[in-house]
Amino acid sequence: MIIIYGCGQMGQHLARKLGKQELNVTVIDPERLNLESLGPEFKGEMIMGLGIDKDVLKKAHISEAEVFLAVARDINTNIMCALVAKRLFHVPRVIARIEDPTLVELFCKFQIETISPTTAAAGQIERMILGQKG
Repeated sequence: MIIIYGCGQMGQHLARKLGKQELNVTVIDPERLNLESLGPEFKGEMIMGLGIDKDVLKKAHISEAEVFLAVARDINTNIMCALVAKRLFHVPRVIARIEDPTLVELFCKFQIETISPTTAAAGQIERMILGQKG
């Protein structure tokens, strides 16, 4: 089971993509409109709430989660959600979206994997400039 916190562009894209692979996906977001934006083709569970709220996480069956993704736009929210998932609920794999690549080392100390869209985009642009594919 995969839990995604944050149903903005990245969260929606991930939820749809993972859902099409017939994975068990639950999406949590505090905004109803964000969840509704997933559309009727999304067959996973949608829960309105905060990713640091224990009751919301229990409702999402976090004890069964193999992966927790914190991909909200706000870095502080992602930090808190990732720590709660890892430290309180012992989710085996926690991945957080971190815009600031200088914070990656800090997350490694907490055994939280990170994805930095800033670093990924810069790497892609560099490859494009240098004529490499990737």
